[in-house]
Amino acid sequence: MTRLALVADLHFGSVPEGLAEALRAELLAAAPDACLVAGDLTLRARRREFRAARRWLDQLPFPRLVVPGNHDLAAKNLMERFFRPYRRFQRVVRAEEQRTLRLADCVVAGLNTVAPWQPHLRWAEGRVRRKDAAALAVELAGAPAGRLKIVLAHHPFAPVPDMARARPVRRAPTALSLFRAQGVDLILSGHTHQSYVLPLGHAGAPMLAVGAPTALSWRTRGEANGYWLIEITPEQLVLRLRLRAGERFADGACRVHRIEAGRLQLPATVVSEAGVAAGAAGPAAGEQALAAARAAAAQAAEDAAADAREGVE
Repeated sequence: MTRLALVADLHFGSVPEGLAEALRAELLAAAPDACLVAGDLTLRARRREFRAARRWLDQLPFPRLVVPGNHDLAAKNLMERFFRPYRRFQRVVRAEEQRTLRLADCVVAGLNTVAPWQPHLRWAEGRVRRKDAAALAVELAGAPAGRLKIVLAHHPFAPVPDMARARPVRRAPTALSLFRAQGVDLILSGHTHQSYVLPLGHAGAPMLAVGAPTALSWRTRGEANGYWLIEITPEQLVLRLRLRAGERFADGACRVHRIEAGRLQLPATVVSEAGVAAGAAGPAAGEQALAAARAAAAQAAEDAAADAREGVE
């Protein structure tokens, strides 16, 4: 079995006293084979916030994959943001923490969806660069047969019902097509500060998007701090949401998916939906898929128009 911990939106600089220590103790007890950090290590990309994040990561004695979030870019230093946007992140996050993880039951590849600038005022939103998508395809193509393929990013790739912050990245339809072509099973992300599980695929190409709540920040959005504990065997995938309950963490939602011939199967057996904002299996999943398809088409048109305005990439 392979066990993963998905944490997102740590936002050092806005962490209540004692919570970082409580989550560290929780993760040490869970003993995952790897910790996946879906961006936003900091609140304002301040150096002291990055240092605090680095100290916390150093206390986790297992492999990590870390991707940047929009809060990890300098907000006010425009020279740095335009010409060396990832400088602070890369000074703190080691090269080995940005490499694809190849584990017993899965392969996890990171994708940077942070945009230093946008052709509109919503700079917090994400974007997929074509060169990054191409590099990701190479990583996934080399995955051994029979292992789940997982993509880790900061931003969501599809709209989530009743979750306004889940605005898909630019070029989301292109990215999702690439994911399907490469046989991606799971897309893990943060940014929303709310948990969700959303079916994006179909019987021929099953795929699941999983969003995490903020792990540490007081800037919650109607849901307690928490993280996902993901367990993978050759026969099944278990998604277990762990939410803060006072001084400890307790089980929230739990979903179980079958795995056949190394591929995730839909729908899920829903053990508990407590704490999950969206993504129930069954008829609702079809409605969500239809809504996602419509939104994806609209997003594709907006992306094309934006590309034409930019005249780049």
